[in-house]
Amino acid sequence: MEKDSTDRLAIEIEKFLIEREGIWKYKEGGPHVLLTSGLHSGWFFDISYAIFEDPQGAEFLAELLINKLKRELGNHLSKATRVISSAMAGIILGYEVAKKLGIKFAHCDKKENGQILKRISLKDNEVILQIEELITTLSTTQKVTNAILKNNPKVEILQRNGKIIVGTLIHRPPNLEEDSNYEIIALWQKEIQSYRPEECPMCKQGSKALRFKENRGEFF
Repeated sequence: MEKDSTDRLAIEIEKFLIEREGIWKYKEGGPHVLLTSGLHSGWFFDISYAIFEDPQGAEFLAELLINKLKRELGNHLSKATRVISSAMAGIILGYEVAKKLGIKFAHCDKKENGQILKRISLKDNEVILQIEELITTLSTTQKVTNAILKNNPKVEILQRNGKIIVGTLIHRPPNLEEDSNYEIIALWQKEIQSYRPEECPMCKQGSKALRFKENRGEFF
């Protein structure tokens, strides 16, 4: 897929999610986000809110993601026999992707500091496609991979050139350095920085730092 087409798609996805309050970005004169980590950010992603609120929107986004996966992977995508995602918004997106591909679906649940597959037995010949709604650090993605392979050593996870393929709506790492273990195929990808309070440029402009979900009305 050519770069200008990719850029246009990313712009449309951003617009779509902003309209549904799934993406918020800082505007001068308004507040900015105080993250759980204590860092400050000019972006906030609440993809689960957008997807849960709009079932037709979730179906639309799943279709766009499948189209991109097909363009990127070609016939290689047809090897997948099941989609697996993490909870919670990933469940909806993963289910929609699996439904449109005509393959099975399963999801992981959180357990302590990891992920676990429950109520499902994977067959040895299954080929798993990992799907997530949002990727920041790959921590959850890695935990899902571990959950898939635990007790299922003969299961295959869809790979290309030795890298596990993961489809996602949003990939928003602090830097876009290539990962040695994963190939991320995203509809929207951008480096998103966060700042310590004493270094925050938005604070220096007089903006208030607020927790997003407790103060949603202040942002929209």
